Amino acid sequence: MKFNLIAAAALVAASVSAQAAPLLVPVTDLYPTATTVDFSAFEGLITGNTVVAPGVTFTGSSDAEVGALARDLGDNGLWSFMRGGFVASGSSNSITFTFDSLQASVGAFVSHFGDMNAIVAVSIHGADGQNLETFFNTFIASQGMDSYDEGAYLGFARGNADIKSITFSGTGVVVDDLTAAVPEPTTYAMMLAGLALVGAAARRRRQA
Repeated sequence: MKFNLIAAAALVAASVSAQAAPLLVPVTDLYPTATTVDFSAFEGLITGNTVVAPGVTFTGSSDAEVGALARDLGDNGLWSFMRGGFVASGSSNSITFTFDSLQASVGAFVSHFGDMNAIVAVSIHGADGQNLETFFNTFIASQGMDSYDEGAYLGFARGNADIKSITFSGTGVVVDDLTAAVPEPTTYAMMLAGLALVGAAARRRRQA
């Protein structure tokens, strides 16, 4: 158990120390108390502005759907009702989630319409709307058009709670299991301890 906690702390520390690096493991793996929104309470609600959970507001284009049950993602297969509801953009639009309080780590399980040029841009913004970080990801399903519910976790972990919103942009983007966390002070201490361990290991390698 202690090893797992240290490993998680080291992973967070690495993400924080390299601010532009994306977080590719669920926030809940690092912070068990993180809030998760799975959108199962919605049934095909077409809207541009909806509160999807206490303190979390979705914004999208007029053809975005909260509580979608199926999406044909072309070369990336099908996202289905087995996920129990998810958020889907229009043909080429963005999905944004805004938080009432600032977060330190946010992300979601994501896929998109698969073709040669399909890219998802993931951006986080601060309290004043300024862009804090952006990275680009292309997901390719292992089973191609025969795939079901294949995607990747995409998000960010930062050294302090300064994330006001997160946006996923691309062609036919689908998003589920949105997670966000403001770590407790003890978690920050573990994160710093993990960073110290990473530094000590690097020093030992240099001395060897």
